[in-house]
Amino acid sequence: RHDIRSVVSEQPGVERDYGEYLKKQETMKDVISFVNFFNRPSIDIQTLLIGLSKIELQQLKFVQVEAQAEGDESFLITIKGRGIKDTYSSFQASFERLVEGLENINNVELRNKAINHMDKTFLVQLHYGK
Repeated sequence: RHDIRSVVSEQPGVERDYGEYLKKQETMKDVISFVNFFNRPSIDIQTLLIGLSKIELQQLKFVQVEAQAEGDESFLITIKGRGIKDTYSSFQASFERLVEGLENINNVELRNKAINHMDKTFLVQLHYGK
């Protein structure tokens, strides 16, 4: 910087330009952290969505699918749904096939599963990622 300052003092108008450069550099320090945040690597959620689309729901319907970040490279996925068949056994069998299909998706780990036969609802929580 000492060499730059000596050159700047010898050149008319350069001192003003150098001052503007320093101001812009200071402004960029704030922006760089923001840009770096968006440029960080993230997990590919597309693989999960493709896996979900391949599961035959049969007598089930997803009511809500929620993805919540767990660190930089993983998600907690919560799936809530309901059965659309009248019998308990078909609802149970469809739910078990759903869970099996979810567990077969790469990078998926089952965290929690619950089924309520009275109101024909279910909940599945998955960890997706590393």
